[in-house]
Amino acid sequence: AQADTEWKFARGKLWISYFDEGGTLPTPFNIIPSPKSFLYAMAWLKDKVCSCSKRHQRSKWQSIRKVVKKVNEKEARYQSVMRDLIKRYLMVRQKSDDKQGVTEDDLNEIKGDISAFRFELLEIFRTNGMRTPAHMQQRSSKGSG
Repeated sequence: AQADTEWKFARGKLWISYFDEGGTLPTPFNIIPSPKSFLYAMAWLKDKVCSCSKRHQRSKWQSIRKVVKKVNEKEARYQSVMRDLIKRYLMVRQKSDDKQGVTEDDLNEIKGDISAFRFELLEIFRTNGMRTPAHMQQRSSKGSG
């Protein structure tokens, strides 16, 4: 179940990467220049030829600001989607852990921790001059030796 969830998470991330701005045609057709690429080439050529005027410089900076803003918005949206996917994954994982419940190994581990803590406390009491029951001292001395 966990491998399936992780696979779905990775698949979703891969799908998101396909929606980025870039090649709009599938593989065999993207070799042939599209009308969009001609438009981009003409805009680039126009920018190179007409880059002398101040008005053009101002509009160029405005367009750069727009591009940066657009990139920041895309990044924020991407981060939001990834955060939501991670939250969903963690909630599903937590829900499956909750369904599993407490196992015998968990109980044995807790018993061992409690027993070790008890003997540590007895040792601390003895080193500080406090009285401990005789049967407790015998058990703790057997456990430590």
